[in-house]
Amino acid sequence: MYQNNAEKEKRYLRFHEILCLLWKCNEISVRKSRDMFLTETLLNDSCSNRHERVLPVNQRQRVFPNGTLLITGMQPGVDDGIYSCEVSPGQDMTAVSRSFRIIIRTKPKVSKFSFQDNLHEGMRTAVTCIVVAGDGPLTTRWLKDGIPLDEKALDATVIPAEEGFVSTITIKSLAHKHNGNYSCLATNDVGTGSFSAVLTVKVPPRWILEPSDTYAVAGRSAIIDCQADGVPQPHVRWKVATDHPPDRFKTIVSSSHVHILVNGSLNFRSVETSDAGFYLCEANNGVGSGLSTVVRLTVHSAPQFHSKFMVLSARRGERCLIECTPSGDRPMRFTWRRNGQIVDPSNEARYSQNVEEMDEFGIKASLIIEKAERKDSALFMCTAANDFGEDTMNIQVTIKDIPDAPQNLEVHDVSSRSIRLTWDRPFDGNSPITQYTVMWRQTDEPKERHFQTGLRYLQHGSRASFLTYNRKVPYVCGCLSLTVNKTRFSGQH
Repeated sequence: MYQNNAEKEKRYLRFHEILCLLWKCNEISVRKSRDMFLTETLLNDSCSNRHERVLPVNQRQRVFPNGTLLITGMQPGVDDGIYSCEVSPGQDMTAVSRSFRIIIRTKPKVSKFSFQDNLHEGMRTAVTCIVVAGDGPLTTRWLKDGIPLDEKALDATVIPAEEGFVSTITIKSLAHKHNGNYSCLATNDVGTGSFSAVLTVKVPPRWILEPSDTYAVAGRSAIIDCQADGVPQPHVRWKVATDHPPDRFKTIVSSSHVHILVNGSLNFRSVETSDAGFYLCEANNGVGSGLSTVVRLTVHSAPQFHSKFMVLSARRGERCLIECTPSGDRPMRFTWRRNGQIVDPSNEARYSQNVEEMDEFGIKASLIIEKAERKDSALFMCTAANDFGEDTMNIQVTIKDIPDAPQNLEVHDVSSRSIRLTWDRPFDGNSPITQYTVMWRQTDEPKERHFQTGLRYLQHGSRASFLTYNRKVPYVCGCLSLTVNKTRFSGQH
């Protein structure tokens, strides 16, 4: 009996807890299409809906033994209403029930909207956002390209409705800045609904970088700017005319020499003098009459030597004329160097410089050496410069002279019918030595009487040797004379 009373008391306590729970629950809000759980461990319970039908009444409803009610996919107009839960604590105890309302709330739904087609600058437009579904209270707002719409910056007006389910944007004068993606967002306590539409305002071409007269240097790269903007994006086309004034323009087709960049500018990989002329840039997008500008490309030329090296020779004592003839734009400045050192006529009395115009394409610079000397043999450099660059030509100058006298003449292996002579090879006067001649006479004979020996010339490094042979008459005491011979020059020593 004691245990039965204790168990009964526990039932009463649990029953009172359930009553307190039931009295706290008057209304339950559920989001549409969500599942609802009502859970409470009860002793004996049953649930009914607004039609006083004992649940479950369909497959979306399920009542568990522990008192839990599960409704999947809550639907407005079907699952909302008054629900009752009845609790029976046991025998000899009165059942208790509590009714509560289930409210199913839905998030906003925005209807589709769109802007008119074929809108141009200066026109007007308006678009309305309507929230066709969703429980209030509602708030609506507009975004442009994902950023909250700035009415002042866009010169636009947003007109909201009192209930918050209608919002309208009006633009009195369309411009390029109005192009973009517009989104209407509607929000309540359940969620947010949105819809987006693109506004396209057709805008005629306008210059971003308008072409202008351009100066280029031959052999270098060059760009003539031509960049335009508009809606739709303009197509850029280039033409060229080489006559002056420009009359007939010819369309430029991109090639390895000149091509049109993606941004519309004209790019020359390596400018040539023949590229000089008038260039026409056209930008069209089908809106308005388009844009066009004629500019002039002027090609300048840095000095250029077509031959970079030359060999020049002159005879000692004669006048030596060194010339270089570069092409390029005037004025030009010339600098002469000898073996890397600048030639200064004020310090070289025999040196003088001269510059002479040849024609519209060439100019001649001269370095004159009066009475050339052996020391004038050197590498001369002619450097021509103007405002666009410089170039250098090398001239190897050789002053030809008579050879020097043989040095260290020695007599070897003397016999009655032969003799051998040796000597150091002398300076050849900047041209090859072709012959050595040995003359001899007897001591008691006049100096004018010389006889040439039969010789052969042997060379060993820096030494030269002559041998006599097959002499029928024996040699007697006499004098020798050695003569050096070369092309155009000869010397007797």
